[in-house]
Amino acid sequence: MRDALAARGTAFAITLLPVRQALEAPGSPEPPAQQTRRRMHALTAQLGIRTLDAWDLFAAAVQRDGAARYFRPQDIHFTAQGHRLVADWLATQLPPTRRDMAPPAAAASGPAPTPRWR
Repeated sequence: MRDALAARGTAFAITLLPVRQALEAPGSPEPPAQQTRRRMHALTAQLGIRTLDAWDLFAAAVQRDGAARYFRPQDIHFTAQGHRLVADWLATQLPPTRRDMAPPAAAASGPAPTPRWR
C-alpha cells in the first residue's frame, strides 16, 4: 500500500490506537498491548512509514476523565467523544487535504485547469 500510494504522489501514515484495558491498568508490568506498540513503531520505522501514535493522547484523557467517556462499555471501540478526540488530534497531525487547499491560480496563457479533486 505504501509503495502504491507513493507512486501516485500520496502520503501514507499509520495511526496507532490504544487498547482500553491497557490504559486502565497503567501501573502493571508492560502489557502485551505496549509490546505490540513497540513492535509496530520498530516495523514502521524500518519501512519508512510515518507513524501517528495516539496512545499518550488517550492515556492522558482517560486519566483525566475516565475510560467510559472515550470507550464503549466493556468494549474496545470508541464512543462519540473518543472519535472526536482522535479526529481533532489527527487534524493537527496530518497535512491539509486537497479539498482544504485553494484551487490553483489561472495560468497567464489560458483558463485555469480543472482541479483533479472535484
